[in-house]
Amino acid sequence: MMRSRREAAAGPASAPGSARSACSRDSASALVWGGASRSARGRPSSRKKCRSAMTGLSAAERWSGRSSENWLSDCPMTLERKDRGSSRRVRGRAPPPGGLTGPPRAVLARADPGTVSGVRRCANARHYSRAPPRGSRRRPRHACAGRALTAAHAHRKVGRMARPAAALTPTRPRTTSLSHAAWVIALAAGIALRVVLPQPAQRTPDEEAYAIGGAVLHRDGIAAEARMVAAYAADPLMAELPPPTRIALPWLGAVAMSLTGSTDVGVVASISTLGSALQLAVLAALALEALGPWGAALAIAFLAASPLDLAIARRAWADSLLGLVATLMLWAFTRAAARPGGRAWPATVIALGAGATLVKEAGLLLLGLGAAGLAVVEWRAPGGPRRALLMLLGGVAGAAAAAGALTLLCGGIAPWRAALEHMARGVEANDYVRRYQTGSGLYYARGLALLQPLPWLLGIAGAVVIATRGAWAAAGRPRGSGAPKPARGGRPGRDPKRAAVALGAAAWFALIGLGAACLYRQKNLRFLSPIYAAVALLAAATVRAGLARLRARLPAGIARRATAGVAILLVASLGMDLLRFQEQFVRRDVLDLVTPWLEGRLAPPASGGPPAPAPR
Repeated sequence: MMRSRREAAAGPASAPGSARSACSRDSASALVWGGASRSARGRPSSRKKCRSAMTGLSAAERWSGRSSENWLSDCPMTLERKDRGSSRRVRGRAPPPGGLTGPPRAVLARADPGTVSGVRRCANARHYSRAPPRGSRRRPRHACAGRALTAAHAHRKVGRMARPAAALTPTRPRTTSLSHAAWVIALAAGIALRVVLPQPAQRTPDEEAYAIGGAVLHRDGIAAEARMVAAYAADPLMAELPPPTRIALPWLGAVAMSLTGSTDVGVVASISTLGSALQLAVLAALALEALGPWGAALAIAFLAASPLDLAIARRAWADSLLGLVATLMLWAFTRAAARPGGRAWPATVIALGAGATLVKEAGLLLLGLGAAGLAVVEWRAPGGPRRALLMLLGGVAGAAAAAGALTLLCGGIAPWRAALEHMARGVEANDYVRRYQTGSGLYYARGLALLQPLPWLLGIAGAVVIATRGAWAAAGRPRGSGAPKPARGGRPGRDPKRAAVALGAAAWFALIGLGAACLYRQKNLRFLSPIYAAVALLAAATVRAGLARLRARLPAGIARRATAGVAILLVASLGMDLLRFQEQFVRRDVLDLVTPWLEGRLAPPASGGPPAPAPR
C-alpha cells in the first residue's frame, strides 16, 4: 500500500518497469530533505538506502550556495516526508519529460535516481557525517562537518551519474576571492601611501644627528663608532641628541648612502619608510592567520591610515624601525607559542629582541617580554620547568650578546657607560623635555584622541576583553566551541590555536607596552610605536567579534543593514584619520608627536616658539 501511494504521488515516471524505483526515490528524498525515508508508522523504511539525515542537504547547499527553501521549490518531484510518525506532503512541479534538469552544481542533490548505480553508497556516506547508525531512530543533532566531495570522490561514493564529473567539482566561493583581494588591496594601498608621502619642510635635530652618524660611518667605516661615542660623552651640547650607541639606524643609513651615493637626511628617512612598509606586510601575515582575510584587510587599513605611523614613516627616527622589530617578534612569538618545544622560533624571538636593543634602549624591554612570554608558554607545556628556564637563560644570553657587541664597537665598557650617563644628564637639563614631554597617563589619552581615537579605543577594549575573558571572545567565537568548520570548497580553516595565541600575545603586549609608557617619566606618542601593529590587530578583532555577534542574534536582514552601517562608520573613521594627518603634519608642519604641540599649546619654531628637538 505504501508503494502504491508513492507511485501515485510520483506520477507516471515511477510506474512499474520505469528506471525510477521506489528505492531510488527514497535516496533522492533523503538527499533533498536530509532525512531517511520512513514508513507510515514512523519506523525506518525497509529500503534503507541512505544512512545520513542532514548531510545531503548541507552538501548540496555547500556546492550550490542556495538555501533549503530554494531546494524545495526547485525540486520537480512530489516528495513525502514522514518524521516521528507524523506525515506531511509537499508538492512540487511534475517531472519534465526528459528527466530532471537544473544547474550543474545542483546535480548531486537533483540527479535522476534512475541513473545512479549503487545508491547504497550515496553521498551521505558514514564518514562524511555524524549520522546515527543504520536503522537507528535517533536523529542527528549536527550537520555534516566533513569536507566537500571532489569529482573523483563523488564518482567513487555515488557511482556513475548522468552529468559529467566537471559538474560535481565544487566551485571556489566568490566571497573567498573578494576577501583575499580586499586585504591585498589594503596592503598595496598602505605601502603606496607611504611612498607618496610629502616630505617634511623641516628636519629635527635628531634626524640631523642620525644622518651625520650614518655619513661618518659611510666615510670612515666601523672604526669611527668609538670616536663618535667619545666625542658625544665629552660635549655637553650633544646631551640633548640621541647617543651614538643606537647603532642600528646609523649603520643602515651608511649602507643606504653607499647604495645611493647621497648623504642627505632623506636617505636615512627612506629607511623609516621601508620599515613602515615592511611592518604592514608582517601585520598582514599575522592578521591573516588570526582573523582571516576580511579581518586582515581591516587591521591593515587601521595601521595604513594611522597618523602616528604615517608621521614617523617620513622621518629619520629610530621609532619606525623599532616598530618593525616589535611586530616581527610578535609574529615569531605566535609561531613559537602555538607549538611549544621547538628551537628555531624561540631563537628567532631572542635574536630579534637582542637586535632591538641596538635600535633603542627600549629594545631591552622587548627582549625581556619575549623571553618571559616564552618561559610562560613552555612552563604550561609538558616538561615545562626545564624549557622555561632555558627560555629565561636565552633572554639573558641575548642581552649579554647585545651588550658585548656595543662594548666592542664603543671601545670598552667605560665609554659606553659614559655616553649613557651623559644622555641621562641631558634629559634632566632639557627644557623641552620638561615642558612638553612630561605628564600623567592622560597625556596619551589626549594625544590619541586628537590623532586616531576609534582604532585605539577598539584596540584597547579588545585587549581588556582578551585579558579578562580569553582570546576566543575577541576572535568572534565563544570559548569551548571546538575547532572551526572547514572553509567552503573543502579548504581548511584557520589554525584555532595559532589564532588564539596571536590575539592573546597581542593583547598582553599592548597592555604591558601602554602601561610601561604611562609609567615612564617621559611621554611621547612615538614611544608607542612598538604596539602600533598590535593595537590595529586588536581593533580589527573587536570589530569582527562584534559583527559575528550581531549576525548570531539579529535576523538576517537587520544584521546585513547593521554590517553595512558599521562598514560606513569604519570607512569614515579611516578618512578622518587621513585628514588629521594632513592637518597636523602637513599643513601645520608639527615636527614631533607631543600632545601639547598637537593641542596648539606649543608654537612652531618659525613663529618664535622654543626649539623642538625630537625626544630621546
